[in-house]
Amino acid sequence: MSLIETHNRIPLSTLRETYLPLMPRPPEPSHSITLETAKTLPAETFKACFDLVHECKDMYKRTIGWSATAKKREMKHPAMRYLILSAAGGGGKTVAVGFLSFMITEEDGFEVVYCYELHLAQEVRNRGLGRILVEVMEGFGKRVGVEKVMLTVFLENEGARRFYSKLGYARDDFTPDDVVGRNGRVRKVGYEVLSKGLKD
Repeated sequence: MSLIETHNRIPLSTLRETYLPLMPRPPEPSHSITLETAKTLPAETFKACFDLVHECKDMYKRTIGWSATAKKREMKHPAMRYLILSAAGGGGKTVAVGFLSFMITEEDGFEVVYCYELHLAQEVRNRGLGRILVEVMEGFGKRVGVEKVMLTVFLENEGARRFYSKLGYARDDFTPDDVVGRNGRVRKVGYEVLSKGLKD
């Protein structure tokens, strides 16, 4: 059984204990980070995550296309993991204000942790919370033993590209080339694949 198959059979309680033994505290006491799987993610939290992704639908439409049904299907993949950033709400409840989703998988012949989404609500941006979520994911990948982190970023999302560059991510060779049609016109690919090694 491969590393990926073995990992994807591990129950959530073991994932939390083994791969995230020291979950960092966000800068503000009212915030917390929890690990969930697609199966254990409460419906209300899933909706909050999808709503954050939905805010970027125009960017999707201009690059790879947008389908709410397909995106929800992807988000519910059995192997998908979620780092949920929550904030204290009214009545003692917590509200999801951001998330990072990732999967232990194989890409381009490498066992990797692939970051699918990273989204924060407007009110919690520029506080270092995105960096914390990425660092938690990287620590997870190191403990699992995968080669690197990979992710996709839209070229027009310059803020995200600067963010990942500061964290040590660079363009991966797996990024597809622009397509030249029969008429000689070049159709530019609207995204690039970034990666960062996890092994010394």
